[in-house]
Amino acid sequence: MGQGHMLAFALGAMVVALAIVVGIQAFRVQEIEHRRDRAYLFCLQTATQARAYYRTPRDLGGGGFSFAGFDFHKMGLLTADDPLLYKDREGTQYKLEPQGPERLRLVAFYVDDEGTRYLAICVIRPDTAYLEQAFQEGAEP
Repeated sequence: MGQGHMLAFALGAMVVALAIVVGIQAFRVQEIEHRRDRAYLFCLQTATQARAYYRTPRDLGGGGFSFAGFDFHKMGLLTADDPLLYKDREGTQYKLEPQGPERLRLVAFYVDDEGTRYLAICVIRPDTAYLEQAFQEGAEP
């Protein structure tokens, strides 16, 4: 093999290595966006069921115009020990934080090798649900 062949081989190897690094970085960004999108959708789903619970009379198993007693078990989701903490199959964790009879907070986060990464905080009220805060990569509340 001549010097031209060796130079072409080395250049080709560098291009392939660069493409792999860029691909891995793009995959990481897509994973974070996917987790964030799933957190937003879970927030909407939780808000819908929490508002239904809020409006259902206590005699029928609802909150009777209160979020008190609403947890992930009421949504039909199995949780480990804490009914206010749910972990989905992708490792994203959701924590319900009751804040009085007419307000719930839902915090979405996951834990990786670098620590806790927060995705979103949603606020659920009797008539609305909104995204209180969305986090950039590595940000914390």
